[in-house]
Amino acid sequence: MIYTNKRVLHYLTKGDGFFLSSSSSYLSILPHRFPHDGDTGSRYLSHQKILFLRNNSTVAQITKLNDALHLFDQMLHRQPRPSIFEFTKLITVIAKMEHYSTAVSLFKQINLMGIPSDLFAINISINCHCHLNQVKYGFALLAIIVKQGHPPNVTTYSTLINGLVLTDHVFEAVELFKKLLREKLCEPNQVMYGTVINGLCKVGHCSRALDLLRFMEASSCKPYVAQYNTIIDSLCKDNMI
Repeated sequence: MIYTNKRVLHYLTKGDGFFLSSSSSYLSILPHRFPHDGDTGSRYLSHQKILFLRNNSTVAQITKLNDALHLFDQMLHRQPRPSIFEFTKLITVIAKMEHYSTAVSLFKQINLMGIPSDLFAINISINCHCHLNQVKYGFALLAIIVKQGHPPNVTTYSTLINGLVLTDHVFEAVELFKKLLREKLCEPNQVMYGTVINGLCKVGHCSRALDLLRFMEASSCKPYVAQYNTIIDSLCKDNMI
């Protein structure tokens, strides 16, 4: 996919002085090299785990924070103690309620009790930090998982890119995206492309976003309807339609 990555980089680097250099503050936190994504997704989040997550009624039926915290306390006192996946599944529900600070605190409590984290758990923790405007903590967790030997996957990178966009660091988000392509660290999916497109539109560079969308149309990674809507909305706001 070297040719593909060069094509995307060409779309993103047309013109002079638009994007920040790779020495920007957030990118300086990144290690120089990462392990390749490979089959990390299947390694850390198996199909059986996905089915278990969908079919576990106890967690799926929780709609209130107090109920989630009560279940978390029960899980801490079970013998044998539940796995990190069991805890992460519950904390994911809390994060979906947008109680991000609580979710981060629970992850810290798990770590203090000596329960080792996996990539699935750390990705959720990174997402919570990003929603709390704590993107630097997200990058710090990225460095930790690399040190622990867990290769980051496309979800890890997409979450960090989205965190940069959410905190108005769009140029740094694009630089990270370009770094992933240059060094072939992972193959972008629709979510990652969509996040970059949204960020470009957010800072008024709809033409660059449209170029990226056209590239997606010609590739195997086809755009979602939401990505078309993002660009149409941006064009309308810029009075270009």
